[in-house]
Amino acid sequence: MPARRRLLRQSGWIGVLVLLALTASFWVSRQFWLADSVNLFRPVVVLLAGGLIALAFGARAPLLVAASVLLAATNLYLLVQPALELPAAQASGARLTPVKVASFDVVSDESLPDFVSWAKDKKQRPDVVGLQNLTTPWRDRITQLADVYPFSASALYKETGVKEDIVSRFPILDASVYRPTGGHTAIRATVIIEGEAVQVFVIDPNKATSQTRWAERNQYLGLVSQWVATQAAGRPAIMLGDWNVTPWSPFYADVFEQSSLRRGDTGVLPPATHTLARLPIPLLGLNDDHVAVSRRITVEGCAPGPDLGSDHLPLVCQIHVR
Repeated sequence: MPARRRLLRQSGWIGVLVLLALTASFWVSRQFWLADSVNLFRPVVVLLAGGLIALAFGARAPLLVAASVLLAATNLYLLVQPALELPAAQASGARLTPVKVASFDVVSDESLPDFVSWAKDKKQRPDVVGLQNLTTPWRDRITQLADVYPFSASALYKETGVKEDIVSRFPILDASVYRPTGGHTAIRATVIIEGEAVQVFVIDPNKATSQTRWAERNQYLGLVSQWVATQAAGRPAIMLGDWNVTPWSPFYADVFEQSSLRRGDTGVLPPATHTLARLPIPLLGLNDDHVAVSRRITVEGCAPGPDLGSDHLPLVCQIHVR
């Protein structure tokens, strides 16, 4: 056997073992932080599996090819499993112009000028925006956008230490703040959309960068989901934000079970909006910004918005209230 082919086979079997570990992590991700962290990059695991298949064919090793194809097929199924098993919003029929609802994690002050330009573009701007990680300069500038967004939740709840807000072209009747875990908040506002009082929620748990923060994120998502279910109580509702969890985490599915909401992004794969989402390979972006809706909200579609200078792209959904 040529040395090159032997090296390919050895590398291929090492790749099989690594890919097997990454695949198996899916089934223990509820118990272990590191296993759940792999779910952030589940689409990348599929790409790695495709590369392993190519290597196996190059090595001309039938058993290696079979193992690689089996692992690739398993990870491909895991990739589409949320779309197959979790309830999705009903698609909108041909109706009037849809309402644009957006989630945007601003991250830093650098995204402020581009957001202002976007907000002033009548063709592109959303009608309702849920903002996360607001800074003082952001809050000061938002008050100067009253000609575009005359209503805001923060004008009603009057609490400090809240980094979320809702700005809207439509009237906001009331707003409140929920503090499920120390230092992290979620907000609710009643927004009049298409003549209906819609409950709009903005959430933003912490990033699961350690075992402790992972547990806090999971606790936050659980408590917020129960709060949303209580507050919505059969009314039209929308929950959006940077959930800091991807669809392949078991805690993502828990949100829908506990809140009784449905996926707003109805495609096989949710839009990638974070980090590498600007690259032409969709599977390299993170899918941790989400929109969920109640039964009375129909969705025409969800897609990433323009690059506004944050490491998150806005997530924009076109909706109707029925």
